Amino acid sequence: MARRNKYKNMQNIMNSAAMTENTNKIINKNDNSEDIIVEVELKNIFDNPYQPRLDINKVSLKELADSIETNGLLQPVILNRSNNDRYEVIAGHRRVAAYRLLKKDKIKAIIKLECNSFEEEYKNKMPTFALIENMQRSDLDILEIAMSLHNLIKNKIYNTKADLAKAIGKSESYITKVLSILKLEDIILHDLAMNKSIKDIEALYELQKIKNTEIQIEFYNKLVKKEITRNDIRQYNINEKNKQYNIDEKPYIIKITKKNLNLRTDISKLSHEDKSELEQELETIIKKYL
Repeated sequence: MARRNKYKNMQNIMNSAAMTENTNKIINKNDNSEDIIVEVELKNIFDNPYQPRLDINKVSLKELADSIETNGLLQPVILNRSNNDRYEVIAGHRRVAAYRLLKKDKIKAIIKLECNSFEEEYKNKMPTFALIENMQRSDLDILEIAMSLHNLIKNKIYNTKADLAKAIGKSESYITKVLSILKLEDIILHDLAMNKSIKDIEALYELQKIKNTEIQIEFYNKLVKKEITRNDIRQYNINEKNKQYNIDEKPYIIKITKKNLNLRTDISKLSHEDKSELEQELETIIKKYL
């Protein structure tokens, strides 16, 4: 229940964040055919229901509209066409919004998909395209990506992290690290949504490992101010793990000599209980074979 409420709260946080889009990116076609540019009436274009971006900054939207009015549309939008001439945006939400702001009737577009919402192809491709569009943006918003990955698995678009990783061309470890960001304290998630202060996935992955709330927030603030680096957080986690195992400063070395056998093993990272159990097992092996 707590985890579900956390994601619901995160959705509310992101609703208040000002999201931006890189207008110079277009999702590549999977085949070698040429893209055909057509004109589509704006009244027939609707948002992708899986689009992670939840709001558009009004100032940047006005700047984009002014640029389009002066220079024209440099990149057509990418659409899915369903029945009854209904279109949904795959890439280009801000461009569509800018055209509406300019009170234009039509916009140049490339029809990338032709499927209806009840079809399996729609359910698989529309969420994936929405995610890839965000990942291709130069102003990568890591929190939007994390929420998109979470929703793709939650809604069973992909059953495993491995399947999802393959679909978007990323490693499974990347999926794991990005999803772990959602475990950060709410105050940190709020800052990530509103200010987009940190984009370093590795740093945030190390940060969420810190279970002490006050220390996690303190380290985040220091990370924002560039007073510490991801390596500082990683080293803190290593030191805490060593304290947990109560490890001596000097490595714990096992020395066993019998006949011509001399076994030296560094087991400094094991707990005292594991060390004792290992010693007993080694003695049993020595007695059995030697």
